[in-house]
Amino acid sequence: MVIWLCFFLPLCLPAQQSAQIEALIHQQRYSEALQLTTIQLRAHSRDGKLYARRAWLYRKLNQPGMAILDIDQAIRHTSSSAQTRSQLYFMRGDIHTEIGMLIDAYEDYTVALELDPQCAQCYAHRGELCMQLDYYPLAIEDYAEALRLESYNTEFRIEYARALLADQQTEEAARQLQQILADDPGALEAKRLLATYHYLKQETEVYIDLYLAYLREYYETQHEPSSADHLLYTITDSVSYRYLTEALDRYINHTAGDIQVMFRSIRANIRSLHADYLGAIDDLSMLINSEQDYDHEALHMRAYNYMQAELYPQAIKDYTRLIQLQPHNTDAYAGRADAYRHTQQINEAIQDWLSLTRLDYREAPRGFYQAARLEVARENYMQAIRYLSRSIQLAPDIAYLYRYRAEQYEALGNSRQAELDYEAAKHLSESEE
Repeated sequence: MVIWLCFFLPLCLPAQQSAQIEALIHQQRYSEALQLTTIQLRAHSRDGKLYARRAWLYRKLNQPGMAILDIDQAIRHTSSSAQTRSQLYFMRGDIHTEIGMLIDAYEDYTVALELDPQCAQCYAHRGELCMQLDYYPLAIEDYAEALRLESYNTEFRIEYARALLADQQTEEAARQLQQILADDPGALEAKRLLATYHYLKQETEVYIDLYLAYLREYYETQHEPSSADHLLYTITDSVSYRYLTEALDRYINHTAGDIQVMFRSIRANIRSLHADYLGAIDDLSMLINSEQDYDHEALHMRAYNYMQAELYPQAIKDYTRLIQLQPHNTDAYAGRADAYRHTQQINEAIQDWLSLTRLDYREAPRGFYQAARLEVARENYMQAIRYLSRSIQLAPDIAYLYRYRAEQYEALGNSRQAELDYEAAKHLSESEE
């Protein structure tokens, strides 16, 4: 983008003004640069390069609509080379992609390529767009063209292989990935995709080995966990699960620091998914105890596993600690309320549901409804009706709230009110259909 900006800087303006704008941009003072460019446009309203520069500034300031309007003006007032016009359509395609107007973006990239068939980036961006639209064969064609123009571009090669995998051309994808890694052993995304290839081939143990190695190398080079979605959590058969847990044991035992924390966290998640709640609790306890401060996510997850293991007093302790650390954590209040219910601490459970109604207006109908359910359990129907009425005031279009309140009116012998609520529930249900 910086190269484009320099290209679009108008040569016809006084050198001092252009230098001032360039200095503002270099200092990332985009609003001031935008103001000065706007002033210049008043005197040069047909200068396509000025419109292009202001479009670039609008984009930097997260104003895509204004950027598109200026690109339209730049296209209208630009009479220079086809390559310059191609760059304008390319920029507009990128902005359309960012705001979700994918069909418009596809048309922009196509025009850009008609104007400049040698634009490798145009092919690559249109290929990426085709991937978003699930047009995998078209994505493959575009990435192949991008590679024809820039065969050395590792990013294009990786995206080409990704498109091949998406189109189920797995063997060709694997061949491409192996070649990439032969040329560039540090291409981490190629390693992840090669692991995915083995997963798709149902070679689960190979996938596990490659993926765990990728995670470790990614952390060692990037100093943070990989944000890519992985397939470890989808492993369900007992043989593969045993192999996975043994592999994780090895990584945990032979790593330290943040890398060990990452692998222990993965194992905790996997154990929890496979109903090994006590094992997950052990891992999470290690994570919590190894930190100077409580890890909120680990604490929340341990509370969940205590609930699944029916260790409700321990869950209450974790949820209480979580609330102390995050006083507005509505999930923690809801979790503790459920734990209190299981231990027959009904007053405490109701208070937590009512706390939820005060913390988040959007959660208030659920909080009053759950409080009403607890009152019904101890046959306190009048109080349940009061809570349900509050819930209905906040969410008047939910049929089951009226139906449930009708049941409580029936329990009190108030058939008239019950009938009115049943009618309201019926009307809402029919309108939903």
